[in-house]
Amino acid sequence: MDLRTMSNCIIFAIVLLFRRRASDERRRKKGDPSMRRNAEYLVMRKSDWGSFPHVMHGRMGSDGRIRVVSYKPVSPRKRALPPLLFEGKVVWGDVRKIPAGD
Repeated sequence: MDLRTMSNCIIFAIVLLFRRRASDERRRKKGDPSMRRNAEYLVMRKSDWGSFPHVMHGRMGSDGRIRVVSYKPVSPRKRALPPLLFEGKVVWGDVRKIPAGD
């Protein structure tokens, strides 16, 4: 396991937000006519692995839908507090099982 795979959802979402904004700004300065500022969000919800927040990066697509990407643990375990850094993977979307009637 190397340091590049160790992070957490908050660090991942904030770094991605700034990285995307910087990339968009460079493309705009170069005169890319297809570049327009898309709305970006830091999305927060309760984690599936405990009662602490899970943070995701969201970006408005050209079709008007928000695309969400996050960093999740490879082998999650329920716990009172999340580890500061963990081995994880990038996951697109936020599929959750919601009980009927909620």
